[in-house]
Amino acid sequence: MSYTVRQESFASLESFRNGPDNGLNWNSVFVLPAWMKVWWKVFGGEQALYPGALIYQSSLFKVLFFGSEKETTRQINAGTIAITKG
Repeated sequence: MSYTVRQESFASLESFRNGPDNGLNWNSVFVLPAWMKVWWKVFGGEQALYPGALIYQSSLFKVLFFGSEKETTRQINAGTIAITKG
């Protein structure tokens, strides 16, 4: 199995969501890219937000978000707001 993680933007995540090959479960307003962008502006504090995509077999498999503050970057949605195919 080979996965690729790449940095995305909220616009590119929206295009994944609206794309013909979308196989992810976007069944809640709280996982939509526009909601996450607004949420981050309100609650993100000093951290920079880096949306990402986990790509498997040329398809979007999972949406990832990384927060960066000073010299530390970490995944911020390891649990509740991860959107996963399957």
